[in-house]
Amino acid sequence: MLDNNIIEPSQSEWASPVCLVRKKGSTSSSSASNQPQYRFCIDFRRLNLLCVKRVYPIVQMDDIVDMLGEAKAKFYSTVDMFNGYHQIKLDPETKHKTAFTCHEGVFEFNRLPFGLSNSPHTFQLVMSEALRGINWKSALVYMDDVLLFSKNFRRTFTSLTILFQKLREVNLKLKPTKCTFAAKRS
Repeated sequence: MLDNNIIEPSQSEWASPVCLVRKKGSTSSSSASNQPQYRFCIDFRRLNLLCVKRVYPIVQMDDIVDMLGEAKAKFYSTVDMFNGYHQIKLDPETKHKTAFTCHEGVFEFNRLPFGLSNSPHTFQLVMSEALRGINWKSALVYMDDVLLFSKNFRRTFTSLTILFQKLREVNLKLKPTKCTFAAKRS
């Protein structure tokens, strides 16, 4: 995270503790070294109590299912954002509050971290704003996933072109290995 400028050394008076959480499905035999795998997490519970809650609606699965049923699409594309939250820059005036301590010292986030109560709403807002004009028409945004749908291949190509242009305009990157393009409905 340090090498990718997601975090930087800090002298902040704020400091949340670090905790390691065993990854789901991780057992002593699931990794090559026979060691359990852990996820590095920051315990932001105390900071979250002090945060002014930001509310931006998170899309409900029922709404997605209803929309797809009405669309009668024949082609689907799924797009996953690369390190979703970490693409969003934090406000320089308040990022010091995201500081955490570990054996290497004190660090703070330059990018939106997981664990803050406002992170999901902030990310959904950024994605919805970035895809304004196609969201709920030919695309559905759910956090870091985008589903494009259309009735024919020509429209699929047009929608993908618009999607890529909009993401490029706001400098958001995809994770190609987790994307599927123009899959035909069976």
